[in-house]
This record gives sequence, C-alpha cells and structure tokens, in this order.
Amino acid sequence: MKKLFYLAFFMALSMGYAQDYFPSNSEVKTTEQVFRAFTGATIHVDPMTVVENGTLLIYNDQIVSVGKNIKIPSNAVITDLSGHTSIHHS
Repeated sequence: MKKLFYLAFFMALSMGYAQDYFPSNSEVKTTEQVFRAFTGATIHVDPMTVVENGTLLIYNDQIVSVGKNIKIPSNAVITDLSGHTSIHHS
C-alpha cells in the first residue's frame, strides 16, 4: 500500500511539472495580399468559351479577370503556363 502511495505521489509531482505544448501557426500567417497572374495558358471559361494564350488574374484567392489583354499589376506574382490547360468554373 505504501508503494502505491509513493507511486501516486510521484506521478502527481511529475504531471505538475509537465510541459504543455500546443503548436500554433500564428507566426506563419501573412496579411500580405498579392496578385497572382497565370499567363500563356488555354483557359476554358465555360463549355462554349475558350481563351487561347490567356491570362488568369487572382487576388486574395478570388478570380479577378480572365482574358487575353489583362492588365497585370506590377506587384503580381507571374506564373507562365504556356502549353498548359486550365478549366475555370464560374
């Protein structure tokens, strides 16, 4: 019985000094809002509309514009998708 008491006492002490660790991604998040431009791709806007060698412009994970003569902002991250095909669902 005495051994059980010492074991329980030791376990209670060790749990009191245990480190709580809950990882968070709070430092990873970014508030930077960036334009992303995908250029040179064949874009299927709907079953009847296909844009050859087009540009897809995205801002804050939302499609801003799809077409051939899209003005790309100077701070945009540009990805050249020449030779690739994308299907846009509106």
